[in-house]
Amino acid sequence: MTESKAEVLKTMAIDMTFERRELYKNTKRSKYYRHITDQIWGAAENYDLCLNSSKLGIDGCVDLIMHCCK
Repeated sequence: MTESKAEVLKTMAIDMTFERRELYKNTKRSKYYRHITDQIWGAAENYDLCLNSSKLGIDGCVDLIMHCCK
């Protein structure tokens, strides 16, 4: 089944609207975090523990967190 050009353009418009909305929310979050903490939102050095769940997997992250809590 192939999509018509109009359907593809409509999907792209929805995706772009979603992206703009998410960017707006993230910008607001970032400004609020900066105002409250005087630190940069999302900077790894602001956290006690940062894990890459793409590499470790969820179970690996859970195991590592549990090990750190002992």
